Amino acid sequence: MNKDIAIIGDDDAVLGFKLAGVQNAQVVSEEHLAEQLNKVKDVTMLIVTEPVAEMISKQNLEKKISATMIQIPDKTGSKGIAKK
Repeated sequence: MNKDIAIIGDDDAVLGFKLAGVQNAQVVSEEHLAEQLNKVKDVTMLIVTEPVAEMISKQNLEKKISATMIQIPDKTGSKGIAKK
């Protein structure tokens, strides 16, 4: 199991990555997002769903992330953020 990868997202995304072997997987909580980012500060790759990426941007938490952050669509589909 790889501890260098973490995911923060909705329950469906987190469950899928847990089944794939990602141990550091957290269901997002907007009011505790800063705490959740502190828990994953030692990873090299952080996978977040697009709504989580928007929360990170809205709360100005980008500087707390030292890992490579990869945005994936959530269960509602892509919001086209990658095209912006």
